[in-house]
Amino acid sequence: MKLSNIFILSVLLGLGIVFSVFAHCDTVNGPVVSDAKQALEKANADIVLKWVRQQDEEKIKKAFNETLEKRKQHPEDKGDIDMSFYEEVVKLHRAGEGVEYSGIKTGEIKINPITEIADTALAKSAAGELIKMFPESVRADIQSDFDEVMKKKKHMNENIAAGREYVASYVKFMHHLENLYGAENTETHGQDKKIYHKH
Repeated sequence: MKLSNIFILSVLLGLGIVFSVFAHCDTVNGPVVSDAKQALEKANADIVLKWVRQQDEEKIKKAFNETLEKRKQHPEDKGDIDMSFYEEVVKLHRAGEGVEYSGIKTGEIKINPITEIADTALAKSAAGELIKMFPESVRADIQSDFDEVMKKKKHMNENIAAGREYVASYVKFMHHLENLYGAENTETHGQDKKIYHKH
């Protein structure tokens, strides 16, 4: 990575603008697309509506119904048809975060490792390995935030409102972790700044 790019990334980390660099909600394997896939397979739009604002519900419902209809009419184009729906969902989700949509990212994008570890911790309902990645001074706060996300996760499928509460807590938790991890893993060597990750 060029020195200028390292410097810019370091500044972003210092300002806490990590979510636009490391966020994974716009990746093909991220949680938004995963729920969009499940919604189509189960023919249930409610599964994905939690990722968009209430004001965007009708847009998603319309796109969802059109996608199901196109699937029936053109089964040979299922991949492209589904991708168009994923893009609409992710675009509206990113708009809700106040972030410009730049397309769904595939395997070439580098995801912050702490994001993947956090997702695994939430899937296993165990924060132990995640918390070990941080110093003692912030571990209690991380555990508290983790517990809050898990509490909302248990009720996220009860209704769309509960789902949105979960998404809000999940996104806040991830952004917080990415900021903390970025701060912990930015070293200054003279005039150079190096970004590295623990393994």
